[in-house]
Amino acid sequence: MSQPPDYPGRDRLKSAAAAAGSEAYQGAFEAIGSVLVAGAFGYWVDYRWETAPWGLLIGTVVGFAAMVLRLIRLGKELHPDTLGAEESKTGSQRIDEEASEKVNEERE
Repeated sequence: MSQPPDYPGRDRLKSAAAAAGSEAYQGAFEAIGSVLVAGAFGYWVDYRWETAPWGLLIGTVVGFAAMVLRLIRLGKELHPDTLGAEESKTGSQRIDEEASEKVNEERE
């Protein structure tokens, strides 16, 4: 089977796609892990102080909240062009944008 034609930037595009995919999997595992860890901690609290089912319920709610926050942050990292993405930019990204704007203004 023949290979697709080679074009400039193909390797860079492939590595960027792989990095985005790995970030998505990492975020998904972190999100699920937060619910499991918080739920396990709640279960331990119930076992230790005999407060069943409150520890498990509170732990699960806290874990779910952490999962939602992680998925929101992951969405902002993977899709910075959406609404509200200005807040998700790092300081170096803002500085780079400001510097490129100044260079463009100087050229005009």
